[in-house]
Amino acid sequence: MVPEASSQRTAEGVVPEGEGWFVVNATEARWFEGDFGAFTRFEGATSRFDALGINIGVLAPGQPACVIYPASDLAQRHGAGVDKETSEPKEAYAGLAEDMPVPYCEGWLPG
Repeated sequence: MVPEASSQRTAEGVVPEGEGWFVVNATEARWFEGDFGAFTRFEGATSRFDALGINIGVLAPGQPACVIYPASDLAQRHGAGVDKETSEPKEAYAGLAEDMPVPYCEGWLPG
């Protein structure tokens, strides 16, 4: 059984202390702001929210994470794509500024 983790409130939002599960309202979670907008993380995966919808990534316990960054003409036209498909985050995000931890701002989640 996975233990419950305690949580801590920081200036940027609520974060877990240690391993385990915890429950937090998305508006109270720590968010990050960067070149491609605002996002938060669930289950160790990045989850972006925008006016078009919600994309939540969930990792299965005990399974390795494998993220593929595909080469996409559409993404490249918007300055958000890789030239060559990769599974390496350092390659995919090369040249971008580090995301900054921030608290939730009203309007980031769909109404």
